[in-house]
Amino acid sequence: MAARLHFDDADQVPAVVVGADYNRPQMKQSPKFVSVALTDGHKMRASIDNVGQAPDGLPPGDHVTVLYDAARPGHALLPSQLRWEALMFPGGLFLTCGLVPTIVYGLAISRVISAHLRG
Repeated sequence: MAARLHFDDADQVPAVVVGADYNRPQMKQSPKFVSVALTDGHKMRASIDNVGQAPDGLPPGDHVTVLYDAARPGHALLPSQLRWEALMFPGGLFLTCGLVPTIVYGLAISRVISAHLRG
């Protein structure tokens, strides 16, 4: 949700990957760090926030589009990281963990009340 808060109204800016470090470097998978240089006149470098959701295989020299907000210099986000699906997993999991027991408990209580009223 912090990503949605900070980058929802950010500008889409062209950038070039200038550095990337991976947990599995031989296969360029599971990024630990990705750094980009903005090429639209900002002349700034930024690291990709929430790098765990960044795509694999971003070698230096790749041209990408990033979300950048001048109010947060040094930070950027790839547009694919701002999808609602990427943000739904933790929230959906917490909702399910709370909602399912509530429904089951509500059904059990309603059966007890129905049985008590009939008998």
